[in-house]
Amino acid sequence: MATIFYFHFISFISAVFQEKYDFTSEPICIFKLFAHGRADTAYPYCMVQIENESCIIKLEKYHQIHYPHEAASMKEIIAYEMSFDKMFGYPNDVSCVPFQEQYWDEYMKIYNDCFYEMRKTLEIEPINFYSDYSQVKDKINDIFLYLQNGVIVGAVSCYGNEVDDLIVVKSFQGQGVGQKLLLWGMNHIKEQGYKEIILHVAEWNQNAIKLYLKNGFRIKKREKVR
Repeated sequence: MATIFYFHFISFISAVFQEKYDFTSEPICIFKLFAHGRADTAYPYCMVQIENESCIIKLEKYHQIHYPHEAASMKEIIAYEMSFDKMFGYPNDVSCVPFQEQYWDEYMKIYNDCFYEMRKTLEIEPINFYSDYSQVKDKINDIFLYLQNGVIVGAVSCYGNEVDDLIVVKSFQGQGVGQKLLLWGMNHIKEQGYKEIILHVAEWNQNAIKLYLKNGFRIKKREKVR
């Protein structure tokens, strides 16, 4: 019987290069890999293009043997890569602060609540993506929180030139907070010197797509990820 390994994308890449896991000890392995913090673009059984040729060959072998049998019963996931490469000078209407460990429990709950419906509908496992602080400790410098009276109202992540994990507490949704956080993230990325801003979003998330289009993003690529 196959062993299924669950890895966050970045943790997996790190493990490969550090030879932290001995995958050869398992006669048959299936790898479920999840993208860099993106709940809306998780890639179960994905192919990973990394510079370790032997690993690519191994993943291809497992992918070809096992993926078709399980994929037939899983819901299709379509994702968009969206791009913004225009000049802009939108003011920041909110002020965000870097993530701190003291906010972990609160952040985890808000994050899981925001993506729960989508992940459940699209059958993306685990449905509650975050469960342990170790999942974010290596990227806390890229997560920014919008606080009111010391309580998280929303958050946005900026990984290089990518806006990601834009979340808003449900009781504050529909009040323009998401757009303000998006513009804050775009300004932050521009301040780092990037000319193009990208993001990824599931086709299922039509409200988010409308927000991004409204603020000048264009659909650069549409792809079936499952």
